[in-house]
Amino acid sequence: MHYLLLLLLLVALGCENSDANSPDYADPRGQQLVSVYQNGVLPSHGDFVAATEALLNTTEVFSEAPSSAGLMAVQASWRVATLQWKRCEVYDFGPVGDFFLATRIHRWPADTVSLEEKLLTGEPIDEAFIAAKGSSVVGLAALEYLLFGDGALTALSTNPSRRAYLRATTRYLLTTARELQRRWKEAGPDFTSNSTLSTDGGQNIFTNGLIAYLDKSIRFRLRAPLGELNGTAINPQAVETPYADLSSDCLRAGFGEWKRAYYGGAERITDYGFDDYLLVLGNKSVGPAINEAIERVDSQLQDLGDVDLNHLLLTNPVAVRALVDDLRALLVLIRVDLSSAIGVVLTVNDADGD
Repeated sequence: MHYLLLLLLLVALGCENSDANSPDYADPRGQQLVSVYQNGVLPSHGDFVAATEALLNTTEVFSEAPSSAGLMAVQASWRVATLQWKRCEVYDFGPVGDFFLATRIHRWPADTVSLEEKLLTGEPIDEAFIAAKGSSVVGLAALEYLLFGDGALTALSTNPSRRAYLRATTRYLLTTARELQRRWKEAGPDFTSNSTLSTDGGQNIFTNGLIAYLDKSIRFRLRAPLGELNGTAINPQAVETPYADLSSDCLRAGFGEWKRAYYGGAERITDYGFDDYLLVLGNKSVGPAINEAIERVDSQLQDLGDVDLNHLLLTNPVAVRALVDDLRALLVLIRVDLSSAIGVVLTVNDADGD
């Protein structure tokens, strides 16, 4: 009798612990949306705001007293903020994407000719001045040119207008980062609660967003500098960060967040992602195939090593093309196999991944 009671107690405790750590299978789509929102969207945008605040602090210190050490501090802060933005970029979809804030944060390459012309203005160069300008002369790309371009220290030290542009652009970047964070906080309740299978349902929007991110990575981050979009020669200056040599790290940061979004968080055992949802649907083939494709892309990205993409394009384009092939294979699995398995309606154009 004692053994029976002990067995019943252990079973009850086991069920209680399982319920505490397992997803809510009553609404698996809703659970997935909550998981990616809490584990991906909110922390990534919070970290970007914090990184941009730190960038502004170092920028203002440098602007007051330009020095080599000060410039290095601003450059380091820019790198942190840029890599954090690459994580946020994964979530540029749905109602938040409709505000086009992402292009205000990082549209590359910067139009350096136009930027130089803006420096000659007789107007005060403040945040309002920057906010009125096009996306090709603001944001992270403009800051990269000012901070990492040839003779950056001398140009910034001797030109007050250049420092004013640097400072105002950073302030506007922080304002935009905060607005984006606010937009996601406002959109969160509707995004996570709309678990219907309609085209405006959260899971449909989310899946199309993941597809769009992979497509953009293939076309603009890799194939454009390879010269494959227009049949031109390899162009290292077409990478995301041509002056700062950070493009390989940007690829790794962005894909790392893409994985987090797909799996619903960093802890695949307790978080709830597409792999879990596929099992709920009884599909045991698509998930493992996607897992293998993700691992292949991961391996390719790690194999890039410490050499930046703009140099690899010239020294080892075969490796870059191999990465394109693996990303395409993953894109097909998401666009075709996953979408079919979970009943998603595709709303993004089939521009790559055939």
